[in-house]
Amino acid sequence: MRHFIQSFLRQFRSNGFFTSIKISSLIIGFTVCTVLFSLVINEMGYDTFWSTEDRLYRISMEQYHEGQLSFKSARSYRGLPGLLTEELPEVTASTRLLPDVITVFVGEQQIQDVRMFYADTNVFKVLPMKLLAAESAEVFPDIHSMAISASLARKLYGSVDCLGKELRLNEGWTFYISTVFEDYPEKSHLTFDVLMSRASLTYYMRNFDNSAGMLVDTDNFEYVDPGPYHRSSWNTRSYNYVLIKEGADMELLQKKAEELISKVELPDRLEEAVIIPDLQPVEDIHLHSSYPDEIRENSSMFYIYMLLLIGLVVLGICWINFINLYAVVFHERVRVSAIRMIHGAGFRRIQWETFSMAFAMSLLAAVLSIGAAFTVQHFSPSFHFSGKLLLIYLLLVILTALLSMLIPISGFKPGRIMSQLKGEVLGTPRGSIYRRLMVGLQFLSGVVLISCTLVIFYQMKFTRNTDLGFNDSNVIYSFSPMTMNQRPDIQEKLVMFRNEVSAIPGVDAICTSSSVPGRAVHFPGVTLSYLKEGANSEVFIQRMNVDYNYFNLYGIRMLAGMGFRKTDNYNVDEVVLNREATEDLGFREPADALGERVRLGENSFQIVGVIENYHHLSLKDKLVPMAFFKSLRWRAAVGYYSFRLNSFDSKTIESIEKIWQRTYPGEQFLFRYMEESYVEQYEAERNFGTSFMIAAILAILTSCLGLLGLSHFHMLKRTREIGIRKTFGSSSIQVLIRLQTETILMVVLSSLAGIPMSWIIARRWLENFSYRIDPSWWMFFLAFLLLFIVSLLSTLIQTWRASTRNPVDTLRYE
Repeated sequence: MRHFIQSFLRQFRSNGFFTSIKISSLIIGFTVCTVLFSLVINEMGYDTFWSTEDRLYRISMEQYHEGQLSFKSARSYRGLPGLLTEELPEVTASTRLLPDVITVFVGEQQIQDVRMFYADTNVFKVLPMKLLAAESAEVFPDIHSMAISASLARKLYGSVDCLGKELRLNEGWTFYISTVFEDYPEKSHLTFDVLMSRASLTYYMRNFDNSAGMLVDTDNFEYVDPGPYHRSSWNTRSYNYVLIKEGADMELLQKKAEELISKVELPDRLEEAVIIPDLQPVEDIHLHSSYPDEIRENSSMFYIYMLLLIGLVVLGICWINFINLYAVVFHERVRVSAIRMIHGAGFRRIQWETFSMAFAMSLLAAVLSIGAAFTVQHFSPSFHFSGKLLLIYLLLVILTALLSMLIPISGFKPGRIMSQLKGEVLGTPRGSIYRRLMVGLQFLSGVVLISCTLVIFYQMKFTRNTDLGFNDSNVIYSFSPMTMNQRPDIQEKLVMFRNEVSAIPGVDAICTSSSVPGRAVHFPGVTLSYLKEGANSEVFIQRMNVDYNYFNLYGIRMLAGMGFRKTDNYNVDEVVLNREATEDLGFREPADALGERVRLGENSFQIVGVIENYHHLSLKDKLVPMAFFKSLRWRAAVGYYSFRLNSFDSKTIESIEKIWQRTYPGEQFLFRYMEESYVEQYEAERNFGTSFMIAAILAILTSCLGLLGLSHFHMLKRTREIGIRKTFGSSSIQVLIRLQTETILMVVLSSLAGIPMSWIIARRWLENFSYRIDPSWWMFFLAFLLLFIVSLLSTLIQTWRASTRNPVDTLRYE
């Protein structure tokens, strides 16, 4: 051991330049590889905690009208799970979750946007979760009971020991806590903090006196679920889950589920519709589901593949550097090894020493890399160092040592000792081809990474600079005051609040709406019909309820008409459509739609305006037909107040807050900045782009380190050749050009191979956006040019020094 340590230190002193480059390359490769592999392990681990994971399925759906896809959604009609449970013996149980937007009040505490679902009583039988505290075996033992998560319990009461304690929701619905459940893990597509029974929802809707703000209890209430065959079960959509028997044929079950719907008497609006339920394994949702209305943002297998590719590319480049430079050192010591074999050292001993030295360097790099990984963990909450990563490190160390031994030792043959005494191992044509191939792979990887980084950068720039059709600068928004939900004086209070806020010098405009840009349109899509004799036009639309000032505040351009009148009368039969909706209804020009009437359900509305299309959600989503109604009726009584300010002046915001607290006492004014909220939709893409950029920078850095080391080796090897060329009249510039020709040729050939690969990867990533850039040729040429310049600079100093040396000195070099 002592001899080995001395040998390692001696080699480090004699080849410190090469050893430093080798270890630095490995540190970069190991760190990038383990961080990215950790992210992959994290993504692959979603929804693997369910005890029923292989039998738990979600029912998503697609709906068609006249052969055309009307919509698809992660939600499905609430009658579907009951229908499958009653008709199919393979389905053993089902449950439904209907989301709501709530604010929770406990004393002076107020928490907005708490994740809540109305649930069936068997929710934890289908979606099992550990109960930390429970009043009884029933999740909802009482019409006034509810279940909350452990994290919300700690946030509100300081501990999970809070059974029987009260909390208020929104307009004043008061409940007591009957169950505290363990939080679903973060790696779950399904997250919520509050559960309320459907019976409680129906009871409070019927018996809560909104004028007095109190519940009027009654003893004769009985909740009866209408069942899957009743028409009302096909009017609303929820998140539906079923448990399937083990060993069930899922292809056959899928076909049966599609055929079952014909047994149900659907509402009139669905008589001509074709409903296709989709049974999705829950563990596949995070990476394989791309339905709208997902509970939370999903990832995709493409991102997993790309993270793996980036990690392997950077690791491969670092491996190539290490092995190439290790082979260089081995080449320099090949005479020593040959002499030792002549004096009795066995070939196995030479192999073992070669492996041990590579293993020691790899182990040192791994230890330093672990320190770097812990630093990354400090700055990146999505990365967690775990025991699995230690196993990855061990495998990387062993693989590195094996490759570093096998490749250079393959040219060292016991029967060729005399040629090895002359140093002929890596100087053979085979060794030269191998080195060129490895360096070429480095360049190819660099071209791919730089090109894709440029495409990602310009796509994200495109998302920032594209005209979205609305103006979000200097806009803040808040939820509508929850304590006013369903109150008869909501309009009176709103008018008073709006008049006072509008008088503040720093406020340009104020409006109300059922949604705001960047937030989901809560109302489910509906069919809008064109009422005209002989016309048979229908369009599936997204619906929003707004006030008269919505389009003005957000700077949405009115193409035709005047829009809603500036009055506080909300009982109007008027509608504003976007350009997409009028085109789908068959109008050639926006002005042609003015004055025409359309039907929504049992009511008809007159078109009073047509607006230009705007991107309510991100550029990842297609523009859809939209209809705007003048109304204060918001989905689940939850809407938004928006404020356009002259500037983000704290005094202006404080003035709004004072009027809010005076108008809506007991409720905090909690607001968000529109620009920040809208940009959040691109968080996954920004993270992915950052990963690519960092990988590209590190790949180029490690490639430069490798080129620096190899160029140093080549200059040493060709020192006598340079002296001879200069002796016979070659100038320093001619020698320099000849020395750089090989590098230039490798960059060109690698780029020719790497550019098509880059284009394929970039196009595949851009498919995530409905509105995207078209990758231009100059992005790929720029990648080639950057790599060309960097590679030349990496070798230029050493080649220049070699080409300008005195021929007398170079001819003496041995």
